[in-house]
Amino acid sequence: MRSSLISRVPVLVGLLLGFVGAAGAATITIAMPDGSITTGAGTYAQASSFFDTVQNPESPDRWDIVASDLTFHGQVNISDINHKARWNTWDGDPSDGIDKLGAWYMCGAYAGSGKGVWWTSPQWTGGGDGATDIRSIFHMQDRQGTQPDPKYYTAPYTQSGWEWLDGWFDFKLVVHATSNTTGTAQLYIHDELVNGQGGVPNPGVDTFNFDITGAANDLANMRVIMWMINGDNANNPGYTLEWQGVSVTGTPVPEPATMALLAAGGIATLLRRRRGYGG
Repeated sequence: MRSSLISRVPVLVGLLLGFVGAAGAATITIAMPDGSITTGAGTYAQASSFFDTVQNPESPDRWDIVASDLTFHGQVNISDINHKARWNTWDGDPSDGIDKLGAWYMCGAYAGSGKGVWWTSPQWTGGGDGATDIRSIFHMQDRQGTQPDPKYYTAPYTQSGWEWLDGWFDFKLVVHATSNTTGTAQLYIHDELVNGQGGVPNPGVDTFNFDITGAANDLANMRVIMWMINGDNANNPGYTLEWQGVSVTGTPVPEPATMALLAAGGIATLLRRRRGYGG
C-alpha cells in the first residue's frame, strides 16, 4: 500500500502545486516607500529601481498580469529633469555648439530584453527660446529605444494637455493582458484618462496596444520598475526622479521556494493521514 502511495507522489505534487497556484491568484496591494533615482552625468547614463522585496519585504519580486490586471499608482516629481533640460532630450548634432539636454523615464512593468509596458515623458522644445521653455508629453512605450524612431513609439502618442509639466504628478497605469505577450494599457494623470491629442498619431485614442514578443519573460512574470536614462548629449548632467505614495495592485508570482515548501508540507500531511488509516 505504501509503495502504491509513493508511486502517486508526482500526481499529488502536481495537484498541490496547482492548488497553491490557485490560492496565490488572489490580488493584493503593496505600498512602496517613497524614494528617488538619480542618473550620472553623460550620454545615456541611467538609474533604475525595481519595486520588489528590496523596497518592501512584503512585496513579491514579480507579478502575473495574465492572472489579473496590474495597477501601478503613485506620484512622481519631474521638476529636476525639466529644470535642467534644454531644447530637446535628443541632440542630432552634438558638435554644433548647442547642447540639447534631457532625460526620459519609464514607469511600468518590465519583461527584460528592453521590452515591457510603461509610460514615459521625454522633453521637447516648448516655445519661447526653446532653451528654457520645455514641454513634456506623456505617452506609452513597449520597448526601450531612442526618439524619434517610430517603431519604439507605437500609437497612441499620449499627451495630457498641459503645455509645461512641472512638479508632482499623480499617475495610474493599468495593464491588461490579452495573451502571454500582448495586452492593452491605459494611463491616468490626475485621474484624467490620457489620450492622443492635437497632431499626434491616432488623436482621441486612449488605449495603448503593446507586444513584448521576444522578451526574456512574459506577462505572467513581470517586474515593476522606475527607470531613467539620459539623452545622447555628453554634457547631460545627472537628473533626479522622485516618487511618493506608490502602490502596486495585482497577482503576485509565488516564490519557487514557497511553493516547494507548501507542496512538501502537503505531501507529508497526506502520508501521515495514510499511515493513520493503516496503509
